[in-house]
Amino acid sequence: MVAIFDIDGTLCAISEGRKQLIKQKEWDEFHKLAEFEPVNEPVKRLLQNYEYEGATIIINTGRPSQYRGLTKYWLAKNSIDYDTLFMRDGDDFRHSYEVKADIADIFINDERIAVDDREQDLRMYCAKGFKTIKIKGGQINESK
Repeated sequence: MVAIFDIDGTLCAISEGRKQLIKQKEWDEFHKLAEFEPVNEPVKRLLQNYEYEGATIIINTGRPSQYRGLTKYWLAKNSIDYDTLFMRDGDDFRHSYEVKADIADIFINDERIAVDDREQDLRMYCAKGFKTIKIKGGQINESK
């Protein structure tokens, strides 16, 4: 089994201040401040449950690759174990669901589950045959 987890809004909380940066499209500050955000504990426990069951844990984020060090630091600081971290190339400005679709296609022959907070990303995963779990406000909201 492969369990794919998003970071921002899924594993990582998004404070009101960072939400304002999204509206202002201040992406550099948004990503830099992620270092100080808390982990969403219910989602972390879900990841750990899949890990315990033997799933391959994939982190598939729309964050640009220039934030790889910061992202790996945040994951380690929050004791989040994973097998592979996928990030978008720094010059890739496609929608997150398009970026994540490229990675989803790698796991076409596996039993798959995707955990994300973005509706359009979840629709993409669902169309590719993934079981999906929606995260809303840091909580596990629904499963399909």
